[in-house]
This record gives sequence, C-alpha cells and structure tokens, in this order.
Amino acid sequence: MAVVCSRLFSGGGGIFSFSLEKWYFDCVDVEGRAWIGYAAELKWLWLRLSYLQSLTCRSGQGAEVESLFAGYNRPSLDGGTLCFGSSLYNVDSAGSRTESIRESLPVAGGDNRLDWHCIHPNCEMTVTRPGQPPLRGTGYIEKLSARIQPWGLPFEKLVWGRFTGAVHSVVWIEWNGADGLRWVYLDGKRVLSVSGVSPHSVRADMFDLEIQPFRDLVDNRPFQGDIGRRLGLARVLLPASIYGLQERKWLARGSLKLADGTDRGWVIHETVESGGCHD
Repeated sequence: MAVVCSRLFSGGGGIFSFSLEKWYFDCVDVEGRAWIGYAAELKWLWLRLSYLQSLTCRSGQGAEVESLFAGYNRPSLDGGTLCFGSSLYNVDSAGSRTESIRESLPVAGGDNRLDWHCIHPNCEMTVTRPGQPPLRGTGYIEKLSARIQPWGLPFEKLVWGRFTGAVHSVVWIEWNGADGLRWVYLDGKRVLSVSGVSPHSVRADMFDLEIQPFRDLVDNRPFQGDIGRRLGLARVLLPASIYGLQERKWLARGSLKLADGTDRGWVIHETVESGGCHD
C-alpha cells in the first residue's frame, strides 16, 4: 500500500503527477525603482495553469500588481540573451556580467529533482510595460523546474536573496528543516566558507555583504489569492502548510566589501514560511 500511495502522489507518472516551470525576473534602476516578474506553468491533476505576474514599485509609492492567466508564450533564450514578450510586459536582457549557476537537487527519493538555473545573476535589463516609460537597470533572471509537489520539499522556512552591483553578484539560498541547506555564490561560483546569512548581511571569508534598511515589496499568502482561486477544487488537496504559505520580499541597498574594494548596488531578498490552516 505504501508503494502504491507513493506512486500515486509522486512527480512521476501517477494520477497526481506534478510539474512546475517557473521563471523569475527582477530589475532595479539607479533610483531604486523596482520591477519583479513571474512566468509559471503548472501541471497537476487535471490542471494546466499558466500564470504571469508583474509587480512594479516606484520610489515613495506602493507596489502595483498585475496578473495574467493566458495569452503569452514561454520565455526563451537566444544565446546569452533573453527576450520575453506579453501583453503585460516585455523583458530584454543583455548577457550576464557574471557566470550563470546551475544546481540539481534530488528530493524525496526516486527521480524527483529540483532544478535551478540562475541564468543571469547580474545583467543589464530593460522592462517595457504598456503606457509606462521603460525601466532600465541591473537585472536578475532564474528558472526553476520541479517534478515534486512543493509540500514534498524539505524546508519550513526558505531564505533567498541576490545582490547586483556595478561589477559583482551574490546569490544565496538557505532553508531549514529536516535537510538544512545553504548555497552562496559570488560571481556565479560557489562559496564554501560562509559564516552567516541574515536579513542584514551575508558574511564569508571572501567577502562581506552589508544590507541596508529595506523597503517592503511583497507580504502575502499566494495560495489565498488569485493562484488559489484558479486552482479551484484542487485547492482543497493542498496541505495547510502550503495553503497558508507566507511570502515576504524586500528591496535594499547593498555594499559588497572585497579584498580589492567595495561594489555597491541593490539587494532583493525574501523569506517564504510554511503556513497554518485553511480558512
């Protein structure tokens, strides 16, 4: 019976098979105006859900959020350049200033894997939205592919962040739970000697990243909003830890101190924590 249940709910060929492809983009200009974009395709049970979201944050103003559930194509790469267009926004990026990152993590046994590709840790980006002037600044692009349901991932709290400077990049991911994990990268290369990751700093033998007081960008429970409503009846199958998932994201200035000097730029970082019960 245990084998049958495992097969039914697995990311493989069971009737509850699951796959997710999610692109994340962000861009911050020199004045601190920020834009964040998501493009995701979810296949689960009978669902085929495509989802596009745009979040724009202007200096001194709250974030403007727009969502789209149809009418766009998958993002694609042409060499080192990504071009992505939709009725909601258009993204153009030049090649990355630092190396890309790839990680593939086996989770929950079997062939289930979480594949993460940080395509551009630090690039030049232009974001065009209808009726708005273009936003030009430093950008970040990553793609996540999973064949395991989010509730199968071994964390209770996820911490993620990225720094984009004039020259350098830092990316960090940390989760706790049964299988604690920490990945930190400087200019696309894994840093092994990390002494601490906090909302205010990332410290390693090779560098110190100081994160200044930050602005709120996102504070929500995504599965209790538009995404949850689109899941329809499938929403009742979500564990309480996922249905109540809390996402918080911030924007801050950052100073990266290295042996050969200091690089200044912008930090976007977040926490994602498992939640409580269904409403």
